[in-house]
Amino acid sequence: MKRGKNNFVQNWDNLTIAVVGATGVVGSEFLSIIANRHPEIGNLRLLASHRSSGKQIDVNGKTFVVQETTKDSFEGV
Repeated sequence: MKRGKNNFVQNWDNLTIAVVGATGVVGSEFLSIIANRHPEIGNLRLLASHRSSGKQIDVNGKTFVVQETTKDSFEGV
């Protein structure tokens, strides 16, 4: 991962970002911000409760399936 001035990430296409509560109001707003500011993000892991698992969410033309949040949800993030 390449970091630039002030230690900020410059290469977003190799990141895996987990969004907990992706189907809620805050999660939806966060996804909107990410989509607008960093459309080149490589991998999103959308997490939520059991009730929301399986739901599909489109971000920048890619469809992601929401997964239930578990203790293993953050491996590789």
